[in-house]
Amino acid sequence: MVLIEYLSSYMAMAALDALISIGGIVVEFVVEPVGRQFSYVLHRMEYIEDLRDQVEKLEAQRKDVDDFIDAAKRNREEILENVNNWIEKVDGFIVEAKKFLEDGTNVNQKCFIGWFPDLVTRRQLGKEAKDKVEVAKELEKDGYFNSISKRARPMGIESIPSERLVTYETTNLAMMSVMKALTDDKINFIGIHGLGGIGKTTLVKEIGKKAKSYKLFDEVMMALVSQNRDIKKIQDQIAVMLGFTKFTDQSTEIGRGSMLCARLKDVKKIRIILDDVWDRLELTTLCIPLGQDPEGCKIIITTWREQVCKTMAKEWETTKIVWLDVLSEQDSWDLFRKNVGDTVDSSTLNDVAKEICKECGGLPIAVVTVGKAVEGKCNLEEWKNAAQELKKSLPTNIEGVDQQVYKTLRLSYDYLQDEEAKDCFLLCSLFPEDHDNLIEDLVQYGMGLRLFKNVDTVPEPRSRAQSVISNLIASCLLLASDVQDCIKMHDVLRDVAIFTGSKKHFVRAGCNLKDWPNVDSLDKYTGISLMRNQISNLPEVLECSKLQILPFQDNLNAWSCSHEFFSRMKALSVLDWSRHFYPHLDNPIRCPDTFNNQTCLRTLVLEGIKFGDTKCLGQLKILEVLNLRRALFSEVPNAIKELTNLRLLDMTGSFHEFLIPAAMVSPLCHLEELYLFGSVTWRIGDAAVEVATALRSWPCLKVLTISIADIAHIPKDFVFPELESFIIFIRKSSWGYENYSPNYLGLGNSVGPMVNWSKWLKMVLKRAMHLSVEHLQDTKNIFPNFQADVEGLNVFEHLRIKDCCQIEYLINTEEWGHFTTGTTT
Repeated sequence: MVLIEYLSSYMAMAALDALISIGGIVVEFVVEPVGRQFSYVLHRMEYIEDLRDQVEKLEAQRKDVDDFIDAAKRNREEILENVNNWIEKVDGFIVEAKKFLEDGTNVNQKCFIGWFPDLVTRRQLGKEAKDKVEVAKELEKDGYFNSISKRARPMGIESIPSERLVTYETTNLAMMSVMKALTDDKINFIGIHGLGGIGKTTLVKEIGKKAKSYKLFDEVMMALVSQNRDIKKIQDQIAVMLGFTKFTDQSTEIGRGSMLCARLKDVKKIRIILDDVWDRLELTTLCIPLGQDPEGCKIIITTWREQVCKTMAKEWETTKIVWLDVLSEQDSWDLFRKNVGDTVDSSTLNDVAKEICKECGGLPIAVVTVGKAVEGKCNLEEWKNAAQELKKSLPTNIEGVDQQVYKTLRLSYDYLQDEEAKDCFLLCSLFPEDHDNLIEDLVQYGMGLRLFKNVDTVPEPRSRAQSVISNLIASCLLLASDVQDCIKMHDVLRDVAIFTGSKKHFVRAGCNLKDWPNVDSLDKYTGISLMRNQISNLPEVLECSKLQILPFQDNLNAWSCSHEFFSRMKALSVLDWSRHFYPHLDNPIRCPDTFNNQTCLRTLVLEGIKFGDTKCLGQLKILEVLNLRRALFSEVPNAIKELTNLRLLDMTGSFHEFLIPAAMVSPLCHLEELYLFGSVTWRIGDAAVEVATALRSWPCLKVLTISIADIAHIPKDFVFPELESFIIFIRKSSWGYENYSPNYLGLGNSVGPMVNWSKWLKMVLKRAMHLSVEHLQDTKNIFPNFQADVEGLNVFEHLRIKDCCQIEYLINTEEWGHFTTGTTT
C-alpha cells in the first residue's frame, strides 16, 4: 500500500515537471516566433555539430595567425593591437565553446521519469549552440587581417653593443665632465679628443646610454664617421636610429638633407654622437640643425685631435672640449697585470714588467696588446728584450705622441712567432678602413701568394687561416666582426700594419680616388691595393715586375684594361677585379691574349662580372683558384676546361643562358672544391645535371655545393665521391644560397618515394649532419631500408620536415634498432 502511494506521488511530481516544462515552452512561444523556438529544439544537434566545425576552423585560423606573428617577430616587428585583441577573444571563445560541447550536451534531456523529452533544456541547448555559431562566424570574419604587424620602434643607443667601460680615474673624470655639459642648457657642442685606442668610443656609448636612461634627451643617435667619411652613409645611420624609413627613398642629396633636417627638428630634445671624426666636418653638410636653445640638438664628437673640436665649434660659449687622458701609472699597472697574470708579481720579472708597462704610455689598447704579447713568457731575457724594443723610436706619419701608439702596437706584431700570422696581419691592411674582411678572401689570397707553407690540399690553408686569425684576435691585432665569417681591424692597428708593410705594399683602398695614383714608381711594391675607389682609367701598361697581388675590386666607375696592361707583371699571383654590388660589371679583360705572359697567377677573383668571351681564361695554365660567384655568362665559358691545374672553382649564384656542359669541367682532374649552389639558368633544364654526372672524373673532389632539379637526372648506379663537406639540394627550386651549414642535404618535391633512393643518395645521407625534407609525396618513412649497425646516421644533428603530409614515422624500428640524432624541427 505504501509502495503504491509512493509511486502515485512520484508520478504526480513528474507530471508536474512535464507541465512546467511545457508551460515554459508555451510562454516563450508566445514571446518569440513559434518556428524559431521549435528550430532550437528540432535542430539542436545540427547547431551543436556546426559549433564543433566552427571551433575547429577558428583553431586552424588561430594557428595560421600565430605563424604570421612568429614570422613578424623574427623580423623584430610589433604586432598590431587589434590582432592581439582578436587572439584574446578567440582564445576565450574556444575555451568557452569547448566547455559547452563537453559539459552542456551531456545534461539530462528527459523529464517525467524519462517518459517525456525535457523541451526547455533542449531548446536552451539549441539556442546557445546557435548563438555561439554566430559568434564564431563573426570572429572568423574578423580574423582576416590586411596586416599583422608594423615596424618596431628603433632600438636606439641602448641596443648598441659596447665593451664594458673600465672605470679608471681618467675615464671617470671625462664622464663627469661630459655629463655636466649635457645638463648645461648653454652647451650644444661637446668634443672628446684623445689618442687612438684610448677608449673614446666606449666612453660615448656609455654616456649615451646614461643620458637616455636619465631622460636627459628624447632621442640619442650615434653614427660612425671614420677617416674616409661618406656623408650619405652617416645620414643613413642617423635615419635608421630614428626609424626614418622614408629617408632612403630620396635619391637627391638636397632631398635627403632637407628631409633629415626636418625629421631631426621634430624631436624636442635630441643628442647626436659622431664617432671617429678625423678632420673638420661641417654639420650643415650633414643637414644637422645644431640647437640654439635648451630644447634643440646637441652634438658630441670623438676625435684624435683637439684641433678638430676647435674648428667644428661654432661659439666658445656653447662649446665644451674634453680631453680623455691616458691611464695613470697605477691604473696602467692594474690593467697590465689583469691581462698578463700574476707572473708579473715575481721578484724576477716585477721590475722589468713595470718598465714595459710604463713604456705603454698609459694607452689602454697598448697596455692590453703588449700584455697579451708577453703573456705566458717566463724568460727574463725575453722581457728585457721587449723593454728595449719599446724604448726604440719608430717613425710615423701621425703627429706628436701618436709615435707612442705605433711603436707600442708594432711590438705586438713583432712578438708574433708565426710568420704566417704576420703576413696575414699585413694582408688584412689591404682592405678599406672599417671593412668586414671575409675570411675566405684571405684564404684564397693566401693560396695564391703561397702564404701558408707546407700545405697540399685546399682545406689545409683554410684550416691554417682559422688558426692564424684566432691567434691574431687573441693578440688584439684583429677584431671579431658582427658579420658572419668576417674579421675586422681597429683603425689604429690598420695604420700600424700599413706603415709596417709600406716598403712592399702600396695601399689606397677606400680613398675615393678618381684617377690612377700619381706615383713616380710602383715597381718596388709586391702589393697594390686600390679597392673601393672610383678609378675609371687605367694605365696602358703597369710597370710592376715585382707585383704579386692586385686587389682592384669595387671601383664604382666602369673601366677596362688594355691587352698590354698585365704584360710587365711577371710575378702576379693574385688578381681580384670583382663587383660586389649590382649591376654586374662588364668584363674589363676583353682581349683574348691579355694573360699571355702570366705564368704565376694562381688566384683569380671575378665576382659579379658580366662575361661575353672568356677565351682569356684559357691562358692561365697554373691557375688554382677561380672565383666566379654571381657572374653572368652569355655563352658557355669553355675556356675553363683548359685550366687543368684548377683546385677550386666557385660559380655560386652565377647566371647563364646555357646548361653547364660536362665537357667544360670534366678535364679538371685536380679539382678539390666545386661550388655551384644557387647557379641559375634561364633555359629549360637543370644547370648542374651534366656536372653531377661528371663528378666521378674528379678523384680529388672533397667539397661540393650543388642544386639538382630532379634525382632522375642522375644514374642510380652513380658512385658519389667521398666528400668532406657538401651542400646538396635535390628539388625543383632553390634560389637562396647563403647560410646553409656544411654537410647539408635538402630533398624536395622531385625526389619521389624514398624507398627508391639510389645508393649514392644513401651514402650522402650517411655523412649528412643536416637534412631538410620538403613537399615529398607518397612517402611514409623518412629513413627506409637502413641497417643501423652498418649505415647508422652517427653524425646526424638536425632534421627539418615541411609539408610532407603522408609521413607516418621517421624510422621503422623493424628495419633497424637504433638512431643517433640531435634535434628535429
